[in-house]
Amino acid sequence: NTAADGCSATCTVEAGYTCSGAPAACSTTCGDGIMAGTEECDDGNASNGDTCSNTCMTQVCSCQ
Repeated sequence: NTAADGCSATCTVEAGYTCSGAPAACSTTCGDGIMAGTEECDDGNASNGDTCSNTCMTQVCSCQ
């Protein structure tokens, strides 16, 4: 098991991930407030326009 792949060394689901199937396929859970995997940010919501997109990528603020 590789660190930060969704499955811990003791075969439990790591925080910030959801897993399904056998063998398990794991992916991050964007919007849960836990930065995991390739997420650049995770502000705990699925809203755009707040510097963290609904796909957990950093947004540039065009504040005026």
